[in-house]
Amino acid sequence: MRFCCCGLSRGLLFITKGLQNRLHIVHTMSMRKNNPISAVGSTRPVPQPTQRLTARALLEVKRLSDPQIHPDGQRVAFVVQESNFEESRWTSHIWLTEWLPPDQNEDASEEGRPKIPADLMQDAGQMAESNTSYPEDLTRQLTFSAEGESDPLWSPDGHYLAFLSMRPDPSEASEDSDEEEDSTYQIWILPVDGGEARKLTDAKEGILDYAWSPDSESLVYLTAQPRPRPLENLHKERERRKFDPTVEQDDRRRRQIWRVDVEEGKPKLLFTGDYGINSFALSPQGDRIAFLTNYTGEDNDYHISDLYVRNLETGATVKLIKREGGKYRLRWSPDGSQIAFLAWLDPKL
Repeated sequence: MRFCCCGLSRGLLFITKGLQNRLHIVHTMSMRKNNPISAVGSTRPVPQPTQRLTARALLEVKRLSDPQIHPDGQRVAFVVQESNFEESRWTSHIWLTEWLPPDQNEDASEEGRPKIPADLMQDAGQMAESNTSYPEDLTRQLTFSAEGESDPLWSPDGHYLAFLSMRPDPSEASEDSDEEEDSTYQIWILPVDGGEARKLTDAKEGILDYAWSPDSESLVYLTAQPRPRPLENLHKERERRKFDPTVEQDDRRRRQIWRVDVEEGKPKLLFTGDYGINSFALSPQGDRIAFLTNYTGEDNDYHISDLYVRNLETGATVKLIKREGGKYRLRWSPDGSQIAFLAWLDPKL
């Protein structure tokens, strides 16, 4: 797999190495149940594990993924996935860490940023090995629901952290507690300055992908078109009777792009696409959406993936390139003139 670049103007999009110079976070996974993150910024050798390598030991290892850097460059939200042996499933939660490299920590106070004490920087590894608490908790868990959370995303102004979760909304009292509704992934936003996370969307078919608008006043999300009322009633009746046959080509629904306001929480339909839209990326100006589709939504059509750009103001949609093969992970350049994506080196594979 390689990183390709195409755009509205020719040229290559190079990933800056500034991030590597600004942020070097080292997390050492611990086998301790209540301390999944044992070292932050430590350069000392990691002690050799004393526990025997068994199947359960492997399942007890916490998995870190999806790091998201705060706009100020000082904080990183990431996902920690762990085993829930009681319920026999995986559970993921969002954690937050704060750290500065030693070379930039020296000049932090000059730029108006908080400076981490030198003794904390030097003794990070020793404190972690001895299970001693930091003077200031630099790495901590943010979410704790039983349903879990994933896909964190900072707002551009840094005031909110959005994430996906199937957790119930405590502000919505169920009128009929005996009726079980399908749980789907919805967008939640958590104020960085403090406060409870609140549910922002109520998409019946759940959220497939989402992105912040450049002004941080709204979010754009991808979901499946809701079933017509008769088909929805039939679907619920089948679930109630536990009648769950696998039928090919039975329930294909088009994909829709919506926008929801952060303050009002009112969704607005932007456009309805075909059956195969699986991901999108909002331009830095917020006026265009690039999206990938295989047209059918079938898993077996993974080798087909075409890139389109839609103007949200005029509704004009253009196929950007003719390259064959799968494409993944769209990224706009900061000036909005180019789009980068991952693709197979041989497009015919």
